Amino acid sequence: MRGKNEFRFHPLNEEKSYGIVVPVVTTAEGRCLLFEVRSRSLHTQPLDLCFPGGRLLDGEAPEDGAVRETKEELLLDDTQLGPREALPAQIGPDGGAVYPFSCELTEYYQSFSKLEVETVLLIPIHELLRTPPERYGATLVTKPDPGFPFALVHNGESHVFSEKRTEYLFYRHTKGTIWGLTANILKDFLEEEV
Repeated sequence: MRGKNEFRFHPLNEEKSYGIVVPVVTTAEGRCLLFEVRSRSLHTQPLDLCFPGGRLLDGEAPEDGAVRETKEELLLDDTQLGPREALPAQIGPDGGAVYPFSCELTEYYQSFSKLEVETVLLIPIHELLRTPPERYGATLVTKPDPGFPFALVHNGESHVFSEKRTEYLFYRHTKGTIWGLTANILKDFLEEEV
């Protein structure tokens, strides 16, 4: 039985779910996180720093989808991926569920698919732990779709919808800025590192 205060995760868009891997690579600089720089040819967020991952296929388990996408984007095989540890689920910008997993990569030589990735960056975890995120607020406004049933709402079309406040995190690093959903996942990962 659920406790009264237990959080229940309800994605807003159940047709879209995503699996993400937070790759950990050990180098001479110590344990590093691998970030992809998204290809400049991509329609959404070209050149943003992100973790590998993507949309789940119908019926695909989140961890399986995260691994599949990571193998495709970084040109890996199963032997290079260590055990996965689930991080807190999130709601993505499109309202879909986002399931991140941290995972150690072994024998990784900076390979990647040029169709989706411009390049990869390795950033030492100890540097990220010393970099608190900057926080910036934003207001999300409700814009009803055509055909919205205003007749069922008090005050009809004059109804004033609540505005939702949200916060965006930004991690500045000499190699680039990590922000948005990637920054939220990074924050959760770093909190578990402390």
